[in-house]
Amino acid sequence: IKANIAFGGFYAEKTKIIKNKIYGSRSEGIFLVKGSGGLITENEIYENNDGLIISNSKPEISYNRIYNNLRTGVILNDKSIVR
Repeated sequence: IKANIAFGGFYAEKTKIIKNKIYGSRSEGIFLVKGSGGLITENEIYENNDGLIISNSKPEISYNRIYNNLRTGVILNDKSIVR
């Protein structure tokens, strides 16, 4: 019932999620919280409750296919900035 991929904190800027199929979660496909950076690119994110949830973070997000999620594709909240 948890996110397929969850990360954040001090070392989040070194995290790279590239070319994955992320699907079938009853929660988020990717959940990022309090991350100073990170790269999320060229992934397929589908058939989750929510595709991406970014909270109080500043990741670089590009070239992802986000589709057929139950509730939302992308949620940005709490001072999040996408580069």
